[in-house]
Amino acid sequence: MNGALTIIANKVSPNVSRKIGRTGLKLKKQSPNILFVGGVAGMLTSTVLACRSTLRLSETLKEIESDVDHARGTDHDVAAEYFKSAVKLGRLYAPAIGVGLVSIGCLSRSHIDLTRRNTQLMAAYATLQSAYDSYRSRVRDELGADREFDIYRGVVETKTDDDGTITKVGGQLRFVSGADPRVVLLLATR
Repeated sequence: MNGALTIIANKVSPNVSRKIGRTGLKLKKQSPNILFVGGVAGMLTSTVLACRSTLRLSETLKEIESDVDHARGTDHDVAAEYFKSAVKLGRLYAPAIGVGLVSIGCLSRSHIDLTRRNTQLMAAYATLQSAYDSYRSRVRDELGADREFDIYRGVVETKTDDDGTITKVGGQLRFVSGADPRVVLLLATR
């Protein structure tokens, strides 16, 4: 089987092969969205089919009632008539049930795909955060906590005002000594 695919792949031009590959990647990326929209549309279709089947239900129930009454009046098996009646009702609602089950499958698959992607994203984030924290710890050990904090905040220079207030001026933010940097965020310098 792989040999046949290799022969076909060798005969297809590289541009066509590249476009097919790109389209496949785009579809894979968008598959949760496509499945979700398909699932919602399928649920709406299932509801419409069920409503249409319900409109035909009274006719079917009359047929079933007459068939069962006829079976009771003769020597036919009543259980067989009940089974035939169940099959009639099943045929009536089978399209709605089938579309509903496929729609639930689409919605479930969409949820599973997004959950897996989020799990992978969180694992990557945790790995990066761990590496970054380890790096900051090594810088703190090498340069000291104050200097590491200045580098972390992007401090370029330190100024002392006339009243003795020390202001650290960074490329983006300004910090005042004595204030808790986790609580106080001052205006950006321009």
